[in-house]
Amino acid sequence: MPNETPRNIELFNRIVVLLLARLYESFPVPVTIESGVLGADATEGFTDDEGEIFHAVISVGHETALFLREEGVITFKGDIKLPDDKLHSARLTMKGLALLGRIPEQVDTNARGESLGSQIRNAANRGAADYVASLVGQVVSASVGASWRAISAG
Repeated sequence: MPNETPRNIELFNRIVVLLLARLYESFPVPVTIESGVLGADATEGFTDDEGEIFHAVISVGHETALFLREEGVITFKGDIKLPDDKLHSARLTMKGLALLGRIPEQVDTNARGESLGSQIRNAANRGAADYVASLVGQVVSASVGASWRAISAG
């Protein structure tokens, strides 16, 4: 069965995994990350189209980081602006750390008992593209579930 995930979502998923893996590995120490490098790294093995690579480097890495910050998963100082395009003092928030620290129900049968953060770090290190979407789905599901419980309780 061919992959039916839209390319923009697939690229977003790849960038999320790379960014969260980097922040998880460095936690609690904040790091500086170049959003353009995230975009470029995410296109490796994904596309050879120069226009798509350029779009990922200039826009998608940047917008993904902003989205994750707006959702409360990561924090960084200031705004990302070209030509700098850096996330200064980037770090996982408590929400992000909690999401990555949870044990997913069933993403990878070979990773039983591994936290979502460990699975994301391993997927990023081995370039497991097919596995990436399910991991990001777990992060999103956990985040939506936590938000819904907070709204329902409040």
